[in-house]
Amino acid sequence: MDIASSVKDLLSGGSVLTVGTIATMLLGFVETAVLTRVLSTSDYGTYALAIGLIWTLAAIGQVGLGATARRYVADFRAQNDRGRAREVARITLAVGTAVALIVGGMTWVLRDILADVVFQAPLLAPLFAGFAVALVGKIILDISADIALGVQAAVRTVLAGETGQRILRLTVALCIFVGIVSVSDAGLVLGILLLLGAGAAVIGVVNTTVGLVGPVHPVNKRRLLRFALPLAASSVTGQVLSIVDITLLGLISGTEAVGLYRPAFAVASAVTVGYVGLNRLFSPIATEYISREEIGSLAGLVTVFRFWTFLVTGTIFVYTSTFASALLRLFFGPGYGTSAPVVYAIGGALTLSVGIGPVGSLLEATERSRTIAVSYLLALGVNIGLNTVLIPKFGAAGAAIGTGISLLLLNAIQASSLHQHLRGTLSLRRLLLPATVAASALFIIRTTVNSVLIIVVLSPIFFTLIIGVTIIGLERTDAEQQFLDLIS
Repeated sequence: MDIASSVKDLLSGGSVLTVGTIATMLLGFVETAVLTRVLSTSDYGTYALAIGLIWTLAAIGQVGLGATARRYVADFRAQNDRGRAREVARITLAVGTAVALIVGGMTWVLRDILADVVFQAPLLAPLFAGFAVALVGKIILDISADIALGVQAAVRTVLAGETGQRILRLTVALCIFVGIVSVSDAGLVLGILLLLGAGAAVIGVVNTTVGLVGPVHPVNKRRLLRFALPLAASSVTGQVLSIVDITLLGLISGTEAVGLYRPAFAVASAVTVGYVGLNRLFSPIATEYISREEIGSLAGLVTVFRFWTFLVTGTIFVYTSTFASALLRLFFGPGYGTSAPVVYAIGGALTLSVGIGPVGSLLEATERSRTIAVSYLLALGVNIGLNTVLIPKFGAAGAAIGTGISLLLLNAIQASSLHQHLRGTLSLRRLLLPATVAASALFIIRTTVNSVLIIVVLSPIFFTLIIGVTIIGLERTDAEQQFLDLIS
């Protein structure tokens, strides 16, 4: 495979996935805004709690099938073996549907116990009953999105994935807003919409990418199982890891500390908006290289990927962190400026993690699912320990520091398990020019601009300046020059 062509495919599909990620964030914001204006705080809390639990159960209920479909569909596609790719899609969809029915059925049967005993909120019972149906549709949609990602069908991935599902959630929220649907019936309405969406995804997404009808070739089911089971464990661990900081912060420091922490965490997470979509597509592309045993070319692609994603993420981070306090006050209110240390810690950790490279995607491509599971387990243990020690002393900043360190540890463990040649390289010397220009520009802005609105307006100009200087001023690698020649 040609590295320049792969970079072009990565940017083409990755840009679609990035737009989908941004759209998902915006749709979630609108959904929240709509619901909070029509529901009481208590009713909205009930709805958010129920749908949050179902979304978590859906992620766990995939039992690694989505990643398995993504990895092996890409593998067999690289070998031009459509029959095995079709069989992988059939197996993962069939098993996923069966698991979804079991988990959804258990949720429906235990709805009263979950509502009355676990959450002590009887109003959750009818929502759990409806969302149990939604659970089935969501799991099928998620697996369908991963199958589409395996063949690098970015638009179909976005439609079947989180963006498409957010559109359906927003539809239900608008129905509640205009009074067509009550909160108690919202779960069932969303469930029906997700089931219809799942059927459309299987026909319109899976069938048009790998084809459900046609000859199949047998696949090694044990190989699929050995890959999927550790990922199922890492899914559970990853879900727990994502809520440890907030849970411990609430228990130790109270809900006010959580309220200050969450907005700052969201701002810090936004620094990776340019990386997330590209990284999702990197896994199937890396799988194709490995399937063809083109490890040297893959390492060259990783080197290009690491440099440019780190440059983009770092540029966003240095600007955001420099004006973190002012931005938090502007977006969320005067009291949120004190949460700036959360942006420094989480944003810095995420930026450094991007610099380490797409190690999770590479482990997935090389079938190292056990390593992924172990790394998540170790990072979870460190996260719990650090948060327990740091939160009593530093509050929200302590939670951010503990979480940031655990995120770095997660990526470092995964990177250490990869062969050095496969990890590519990150040239710090090439970063010297953009770093110098960024420092100079930030000094000028910080010393001359007093309006936070102007700071926001200047952000895209700053970003364009740094990327433009890098493109013009740096000597290009062979792969970068080939890419420019390809698109020119």
